[in-house]
Order: sequence, then C-alpha cells, then structure tokens
Amino acid sequence: MILAALADDAGLDALRGRLATAPRDDPTGQRLRAGLAAATAFRRAKVDGATPLGIALGAAACLFREGLFFEAHERLEGEWRTLRGRRRSALRGVIQLAVALHHLAHGNARGAGSLVTKARGHLARDGDALEEVDASAVLAAFAPWERAIRAGRWPTYLEPAVLVLRVSSVRARQPSA
Repeated sequence: MILAALADDAGLDALRGRLATAPRDDPTGQRLRAGLAAATAFRRAKVDGATPLGIALGAAACLFREGLFFEAHERLEGEWRTLRGRRRSALRGVIQLAVALHHLAHGNARGAGSLVTKARGHLARDGDALEEVDASAVLAAFAPWERAIRAGRWPTYLEPAVLVLRVSSVRARQPSA
C-alpha cells in the first residue's frame, strides 16, 4: 500500500483511507503514517526528467527518512534487476543497507551485521559506478548506524539513516524536528 502511494494518486488515496481507520497507537497505524509522510515528501519532490533509477532512489530516500527500510528495499529491487556490472553491485550495496536496518529494527543484529559488511564492500568497490548516489557520503552517514549494528542495538539517539543522492532533480525533504 505504501509503495502504491508513492506511485499514483489512487494509491495515495487508498493509503489515506486505510489510515483513517487505523488506531493511532497501533504499530500498523504508525507505519501507515510514516508511509504517508514518505509518499507526500516524494510526491512533492521534483522528479521531472529523472531516470527510472533516479526516481526509485528518490522514493527510497524518502522511505529511509521515515524508517521504512523494507519498503525502500522493495522499491529499489526492481531497478536492481535491470542493472548489470558495477552499477548493479553498487545498488546492491544500497539495498543491503536498507535490509540491514530492517533486520536491526526487528532484533536481528547478526543478520544486520552481515549485510552491513557486504554493503560496505559493494559501495566501497563499485559505488562510483552509480552516479546517482554519493556512495562515500552514504558510507559516512551510515557509520554511526554501522557501529550500533555491530553493538547489536537500535540507536534511539541517532539522526535518521539517510540515502545521499546526487540526482539534483530528486530530493527528499529534511525530517521535521
């Protein structure tokens, strides 16, 4: 439902309708509210002229900001399947960061640690092949999260995990304080 809200007006309307009936304290309601925030931010972003990969990365950046790491992974996976070579490897690294955070959020620190190691390798080796992403900035921004993953705990004191893009036509809004 969240991914559909990123894609079109009907999906956004369906998400709003579902959210209207979701209890405020319910985890599903919280997730739907985060999805609405991500979809709203993405829909406000300027995506004119962006490539399909740039659009997917813009959507993923909005999902990252709202802590919707599984959805970020899902949104990027289709684009990953179309790529080859070093670009595919670099995007794999981005996807693995999203999945690592998803694992950590669900108490799987071991799985998160394994994926962080793999993601770092892909981005360090091939990140420059994915011109839409600033791989060195992503790795730098992710370093505190990586330390938390290695310690096996969800950090409540960190800024939201970010996906740093170079695509000037696709921007995610800054999180509200």
